[in-house]
Amino acid sequence: MSQRLNEFFGANVKYKVALGENILTMPKSIMDRLNLPAHIVHLKEPATYEFIREVRRGALNKNYIEIIDRLFLLIEDQQIFSFFEHIEHTKRQLSALEKVEFSFDYPELELKQEFTRSEFVNWAGPVKTKVFAALDECLKQGSVTPGEVDLVYLTGGSSQVPMIRNEFQARFGAEKLQTQSHFHSVLSGLVESAAHFAGS
Repeated sequence: MSQRLNEFFGANVKYKVALGENILTMPKSIMDRLNLPAHIVHLKEPATYEFIREVRRGALNKNYIEIIDRLFLLIEDQQIFSFFEHIEHTKRQLSALEKVEFSFDYPELELKQEFTRSEFVNWAGPVKTKVFAALDECLKQGSVTPGEVDLVYLTGGSSQVPMIRNEFQARFGAEKLQTQSHFHSVLSGLVESAAHFAGS
């Protein structure tokens, strides 16, 4: 979403404020909320929603207005979850294929874009660096070496991306890696945690 798809929902929209002469671009803070599923709900906050309306009113051309309308439709018709499900599906396909077409066919939100594995790997590089830096720090603080770890349980869709899984194999050995229901286990864990804390 952050690398390409968000431009279809306003990332590059140019506008002017009332009585202003400066040409502005959609603020990064708005797109940051769109790029992260957990933060998208904040786009419906009154102040943010009204700000986006102001951007629409000051949009420099008809195409920009249509793009903002697409963002409103994504929010109002509650298609955000479905859109990100399609993104996750594309990411999973790129774990096995060199080239994949992202396709979303909701009326007036139709979108097709081709993605390559090399693009995905390049975009995910900084995230990979952060993940394994955190892992190294965790082992360091626990005074544990990779050789002393008996089992590595991988969960979440990202754990199935080859460049991520290969890094775990290099550090711990393939025989120590275990995965189960990787695309639903995070949600299941959250549900179980919520139930636990609700009863405590």
